[in-house]
Order: sequence, then C-alpha cells, then structure tokens
Amino acid sequence: MAFTAAEKQRAKDYQSMQDQRASPSDKTKPDPQPTYRPTVSSGTPVATPAATAAPTMSTGYNDALLGYEKTYNSLGSQMNWLNIGSYYDNPNTSQNENPYYSLRDSMSGLKNQISGLTFDKNDANTSLYNMMMNGLGEWGTNLENGWQARQAEEARVRGFSTNMLGALAPLQSQLGSLTIGDLSRINDIDSQLAGLKAQRQGFSSSIYDQVMPGGLSSLDTQFSNIGSAISGLRGGRTAEQQRIKDFEASLYSGADDLSARLSGMSIGDVDGLTALQREYNALATKAGRFSSDLGFDLSQETGAAGLGAIGTQIAAMLGDRAAEELRVSQSEANLRDQSYGLEDLTYGLSVYDLDSLSRAQREVDSLRNEASGFSSDLPFNFNDGDMAGLDAAEARLAQLLSDRSTQLGEISSRVGTPLSGISDIALYDEATMNSRRNSMNDLLREVSQYTGSDTDGMRSQLTGGMSAVDGRLKELATQRTTLETQAKELMTRVQDASYY
Repeated sequence: MAFTAAEKQRAKDYQSMQDQRASPSDKTKPDPQPTYRPTVSSGTPVATPAATAAPTMSTGYNDALLGYEKTYNSLGSQMNWLNIGSYYDNPNTSQNENPYYSLRDSMSGLKNQISGLTFDKNDANTSLYNMMMNGLGEWGTNLENGWQARQAEEARVRGFSTNMLGALAPLQSQLGSLTIGDLSRINDIDSQLAGLKAQRQGFSSSIYDQVMPGGLSSLDTQFSNIGSAISGLRGGRTAEQQRIKDFEASLYSGADDLSARLSGMSIGDVDGLTALQREYNALATKAGRFSSDLGFDLSQETGAAGLGAIGTQIAAMLGDRAAEELRVSQSEANLRDQSYGLEDLTYGLSVYDLDSLSRAQREVDSLRNEASGFSSDLPFNFNDGDMAGLDAAEARLAQLLSDRSTQLGEISSRVGTPLSGISDIALYDEATMNSRRNSMNDLLREVSQYTGSDTDGMRSQLTGGMSAVDGRLKELATQRTTLETQAKELMTRVQDASYY
C-alpha cells in the first residue's frame, strides 16, 4: 500500500482532530458496522470461522494455516495495490467500489479464524502463524491509516475549494461595482487574483476529481470570469485614455486651424471674425462638457498656450473692431459738430480782427486736413452733411478776408495824399501842415480799427508822416521864438535909446 509522507501526516492530523472531538464513551465503543453496498473486490473470499472446522492435531493445524495463507496472500495483494485514491465509491454506479469495509472485515475474519485454531505447540508452524498474524495487524493499521488519510485529504480538498470559491466570490462582486477610473482597486483585485492563482497552481491532490467532480474547472471558470472582467476594465481604461488623447489632439488641431485663419484677418473682416468666434465657442463648450471616469486635465489645451489664446485674440480683435467703430462714429460726429461750430464761429467774426480770422482759418484748414487724412480698417464716409458746416465756414472766412482786403486797400489809397511833399510845405504855412497832420490822424484812426500785421505798413507811414509834420511845426515854433526874442530886444533898445 503506497501513501505519501504528506498523506500520512494529514491522516494523523485528521485522526487527532477526530479523537479530540470524540467523547470518552465514544472511544470505548466498538466500531459500528457501516452500511454499504455489496463489495466488488479482487482475491479469494474469506471464509467465516464457522465455515472451517478447527483441527485438533498439529498436522491439521498446519494444513489449515496453509489454507488460510492463500487468503492471506490474496489480501496482501489487494493491500499492495491500495492507495489513497482507492478509497472511492463511484456515485454513478450501483456497486460500492470502496474496498475499505470489505478489506477490514476480511482481515478481521481471517485473523479470528487463525487465532481460533488449536494446535500442538511442538509441531505447530508458529512462524507462519506469527507472520500472518503480524501481517494482518500491520495491514489493518495501514488500512486504517489510509482511510484516515483519505478523509483528511477529502477535508483538505473540500476546504481548499470552499476557501478558494469564498475568496473569489467577493472579488467578482467588487468588480461589478468598479469603473475604469478605479485603477487602485482594479490593481488590488488583480493582485489578489494573482495570489489566488498561485495558490490554485500550487495546490494538487490525486483525489481532487473524486472529491470535487469536474476537478478544478469550476475554479478555472471563476478565475476566467474575474480575469476577463479585469481585462475588460483595463481595456476600457486604455480605450478611454486614447479617447482623452484624441480629444486633446482635436483641441490642439482646432486651435491651430483657428490661429492660422485668424492670422490673415483684420478687424475689418467682421464675417470671418464672427465665424471664428462661433467655432471657438463651440470648441470651448465641447471642452467644458467633456467628461470621463478617468482623471484628465485640459488646462493646457484650453489655456493660454492653446485654445484660450485663440479666444483671447478673437475677443481682442472684436474688441478692437468695436473700439474702431466707436472711433469712426465719434470722428464723424466730431467732424460734424466742429464744422458747424466753425460755421457758427465765423458769424461772430469781423473784417477788423485779422488774428481771429487767421485763427479761424487755421482751424478750418486743420479740420479739413484731419478729415482728408483720416484712415481706418473699417469703412467710413464723411458725407456732405458732415462737411457742410466746414464748407460754409470756409466760404464766410474767405468773404471776410476779401472784404478786409478791399477796405484796407481803399484806406491805403488815401494815405499817399497827406504824406506827399511834406518837406516842400513853406515853414510859415502852419495851416497847411496842420491840415496834413489832421488828415493823417484821421486815417490812423481808421486803420486802428483793424488789428493784424497787414496794417503795420500804413500805421508806420502815417505815424512817420505825422512825426515829419510835427518836426516842421517844431522848427516853425523855434523860429517864431527867435524872432520874438529879437523883436523884444530891438524894442528895448529903441525904448532905451536917447534921441536928444
């Protein structure tokens, strides 16, 4: 009978456990006879004690021993082929294939038959007797040890299977609640599964298929189901990671496309900018609504280095356009207001104030230059309505300046008369000189009504002429004073002279 050391040890452990569980009264009771089906066994059936008459002489004793020896050898042959897998009764047959009970009963009956023989000890074959009695005792022990080893192994197999299924069940349950984002728990279950697989691969038993019909197939199915679930989660995770990468790439490519188109636009491309704004808003909304069970970060793709920069540029250009539209509108309004303001201003001007006329003309010229030099990327039109006031102001100024020139020309034409021949006037002709001076003074008063550099020449001529007349009058006064002095001196001499 062949049992491994491990099987023998498990048998001892199992028996020890059973002994500890049994009560003292149980241990003293004889083994109950088991209920079992008819046994199929090899070897010669063992005769019961009543079947053979006990001899009374040593010769008969020895012959009986020799007869029992055949039965003994048959039992020995069965015991030699007995192993832990032999203790098995196939549930699918009507017969009981487990030889334990039949061998136990056969060895017990043979032992009783041998021990019941009477003999003459001088002639008895005691060596054969002792050999068979010892052999039967040893075989009985081996049979019991094998049976205990079988029961221990069955318990071990069932315990392993139960524990393994018990360990796999919660893993299966946990996987049902996981998503592809639960990487830590997936890895933990995968690690536990690997540990259980190692236990399953390290476990072996020659009677596994007998104890657990189907062998390890049920465990393999569980392992396969759990492994497939983990693979499915990992595959879904990989696919989701690729989806995130593809989405990130689509944001970059979308931003690049918008950037390339934006670079060729100006604030005047209102339709293009509006279209880009719609496309940007759609991309930004898509990015904002993107979701995944996995962690992802779109800040770089949607931030200042990606889509966000395009949005900022589009917003800036639309802002510049709005500002430019306002500037054009304000420029048109300002031009209109200033042109009509200048027209109103010219109605307050006169021909006498050249500085005001010149200043107004400069403002008219400046405003016209501003209008003609105005530029914008947006369409604009300084129409006749905007320029009407400026045109009217310019025409009125031209008329005022023309009238001033005419009036000053008329005055200038009269200046020459009182200035001519002042040095030729007789020194005694005081009346003529005073008349000339009064004429020049009247002309100077007329000229003084006009401010501006264009009257400086006439002013200088008139003041110079009046100074020349004043010089002549002063010379006349000096001569008069000299003549009066001389006359007084002559009168004094005449009065003081003695004519006697």
